[in-house]
Amino acid sequence: MASVKELLPVRKIGLHHIAFYRAFFENTLNLADIADQYLETGRNLVDARHTLILVQDALLVIGARKGKAPEQLARLKLPASVRKSVTETQKMLDRLRGIKKQIADQAHSLDPAKAAAPISFDDFIASFDPDNILGQEEQLSFYYAEVGGNLTSASQETEREDRDRQALVSEPDDQPLSDAQKALQALHVKNLERRLVMINELAGELTSDPTLGDPVAGWFHPKVADKLIRAQLDTLGKLVDFANEYGWWWFKHVKGLGQVTAVKLTTWLSQNEHFLEKQIYQHVLKKSKDLPGGVITRVHSPVLPPAEQGDSTDHLVWVEGSRQIEPLESLRLPERLDGRQGTNRAPPPNNRLAAQNDYEAIHEWLALYKTHTYQSYRKEAERLLLWSLFNMQKPLSSLTTADLALFRDFLCNPQPASLWVARRKYPRTHEKWRPFVNPNPPPDEPAAISADPGQEVELKGSMSRESIAHTLTVLGGLFEFLTSQRYLLSNPFKGLPKLSSNRSMRVNHRINQRLWRLIQDRIDQVPAADTVAYRTVFAIRFFYLTGLRLSELCALRLRDFQVQENDEGNLAWYLVVEGKGGRSRKVYLVKPALELLQQYLAILGLALDPRLNDGETPLIGYSKGGCGGSDGEGLIERSPIFHTVIYADIKRFLAELGTEIEEEAPFEAHALRGISPHWLRHTFASILVKTTPLAQIRDMLGHASINTTSLYLGTEKEEGEKAMEKAFS
Repeated sequence: MASVKELLPVRKIGLHHIAFYRAFFENTLNLADIADQYLETGRNLVDARHTLILVQDALLVIGARKGKAPEQLARLKLPASVRKSVTETQKMLDRLRGIKKQIADQAHSLDPAKAAAPISFDDFIASFDPDNILGQEEQLSFYYAEVGGNLTSASQETEREDRDRQALVSEPDDQPLSDAQKALQALHVKNLERRLVMINELAGELTSDPTLGDPVAGWFHPKVADKLIRAQLDTLGKLVDFANEYGWWWFKHVKGLGQVTAVKLTTWLSQNEHFLEKQIYQHVLKKSKDLPGGVITRVHSPVLPPAEQGDSTDHLVWVEGSRQIEPLESLRLPERLDGRQGTNRAPPPNNRLAAQNDYEAIHEWLALYKTHTYQSYRKEAERLLLWSLFNMQKPLSSLTTADLALFRDFLCNPQPASLWVARRKYPRTHEKWRPFVNPNPPPDEPAAISADPGQEVELKGSMSRESIAHTLTVLGGLFEFLTSQRYLLSNPFKGLPKLSSNRSMRVNHRINQRLWRLIQDRIDQVPAADTVAYRTVFAIRFFYLTGLRLSELCALRLRDFQVQENDEGNLAWYLVVEGKGGRSRKVYLVKPALELLQQYLAILGLALDPRLNDGETPLIGYSKGGCGGSDGEGLIERSPIFHTVIYADIKRFLAELGTEIEEEAPFEAHALRGISPHWLRHTFASILVKTTPLAQIRDMLGHASINTTSLYLGTEKEEGEKAMEKAFS
């Protein structure tokens, strides 16, 4: 029967461990710098020493098995200062915690002289490392990291010491080395060469190549491996799949794992792709904004000849050798499908666009719109173009009205789902991105990707009737533009019967007063402070009082607040908002909204009057830092926040409230989880429609047509219901 020790995973030695061990003896960098270069634990000196001991012990075992003499093995041994017992290390860390507490107490002291005087290096070492177990560069690293600043200062100090040490063994013209010094230097170099030769000789017997089935505990430091194991990522294969699934921010799903360690892990996995035989995608190694062209280089399956393709894919066209649908920005059209010879193309001399093919024509149309509208319209044009290429095998400029009727049916049920529909929403840089998303995705949990990748999963990317009507309206606008610019002869969408949409369903996405009181009570419990929670509840209240769109709120600057004085001397505050379609409007701030704004500005340390602050300061943002001037005024730099962050914060806040009331009010809890920020806009309009003319509400909401605003009249059917109850009571 195996012992417990035999059942524990064995730490494996890789080439990066050998390189780390060699670098330590070469003595060109301090230990912290070497560890940061080679180890997933970074500049942690305690972990670095443990790794050195691990490699040393393994080399000594292999060397003994190979019959090396004791004097040869002695060359592999570390300095005595490196090998310390766990008890000694723990004692040192306990001392360090005591020193940190002492300094923290000084910082909070009422005596400014004590608070301003940090502990000296000599006093620190006398308490922390009285026996001088550590080398000086390690002592400096601990001192700067925990007391004086950061590891960079320790590295600079060590580099200075290295330069001084090198000056002692060099041969300057004015101070030539003595014969004894030359002999000692030559012996040192020779011993180093012998040591490195032996390390290289034994490394081949010691190191192993990583495989997908290897446990993470075999390759990574125990404290890193434990975090991965708790997230069910116990093998390298699971770690690769998980990182590829979630991209750059994958470590957010692993409790306690930081970005620096995560980058070291994925970099090491990428460097060993040829052993693992599995690609680490570029969106894992870099943030989306840092990727060239915003897309990743994908690895595709080899294309089969048409005769060998299965029946389910016979109707598909392979674009540039790809068996996978690509986002618009990475799509490369073959000449026969690029639209130059489209059957609906107008004569080339009449073309008013610079575009020569369908791809360029779509981009000229998209260039007319700004960020959020651009993204929405790109999605619709992208789906039609991809469907035309993959399902119809014809260019966009050859589509007919009959083809578009088929496209409308396709939107009801995109098939094959494996080609068109993703399990959940992925970034456009992700290898699993698809044009449609399953409306009922699996939970966003680590376990969700542990299913058999070959298992067929039923995916439905069907769109609602309302969404399909919106899609056809947008695409009809695209074709109308191309026709007006004489790129196309006609607009085939004009022959397509109108698809009515039940718009009243959307405006009924509003929060009733009972549910709003629940939300308001929870909001009142959030303390007023410059925190994410307070920023979130401010956004919820401001939405409710102004009816802004999410993108509009996140785009606001303090210069957008204006004030007008009437004849009686009263001030009226307005928000100047640039809304959908580039339409600018003024939103009146009611008294509660103005009071909420002023409280929010006070919490941020800004003047209560928005006009007295830097006009470019974003209303919704985060503080990048601040410093106090001699006059007591704080200089605060704030950066804007992307709208998806605020959306997620609000959804999380409401979901947590739903969890709190789950037992006593399950239906209200379910309703809270379904609320999105746009519901607050609908709620604002539904309240306003009871007392305010439609034309004024239209202007407040920024609607292009009063017909859209009139839909909110239908939300007041309860008034009729009350009248009926009264009549028959």
